[in-house]
Amino acid sequence: MSLSEALTKRHIREKAGSKSYERGETYLLAGYVSHLLDRNGKITAIVHGTHDYRVRLWADENELGYACDCPVGLRDEFCKHCVAVALQWLQQNDESADDANSADKATKPPDCRAWLMKQDKATLVNLLLEEAELNEELHSRLLFGAAAAATDFELATHKKIIRQAIDCSEFVEYGDVYDYW
Repeated sequence: MSLSEALTKRHIREKAGSKSYERGETYLLAGYVSHLLDRNGKITAIVHGTHDYRVRLWADENELGYACDCPVGLRDEFCKHCVAVALQWLQQNDESADDANSADKATKPPDCRAWLMKQDKATLVNLLLEEAELNEELHSRLLFGAAAAATDFELATHKKIIRQAIDCSEFVEYGDVYDYW
């Protein structure tokens, strides 16, 4: 089954139920869906709400696969965040179809992957290091990767990097735990 077969408004409503469907529509209309990517038959996005939740949608052989890291999604239910992403994807595909039939096509967003493939190694390294300065999780991943690749393996260095990556010096409320994944 392809994504276009699995993601119809009827299938989404059946999977989510009326209440989650309506709440997902509200999230879509409020513009809470961002970073939507459709790559290799898998959709990923972030939905902003009480917290930022990561949503993944894909087509299995016989049905729609889905995952969301919100409390409802972690119970393996098709939540409002999944609905919002699915509806955003449908809306973008409808707009793409309209654009293809329209004489005045809207410009497509630039292909970041193609641009990155044309860059030299030094440019990519600098870009990644600049981003790591702003993104603590990425910085930790890079530190751990560098330590793992080092020829002079030091257990103390690995322990320090792991402690820094998982350090949480303050009390975390139960509802805020999902921000620390």
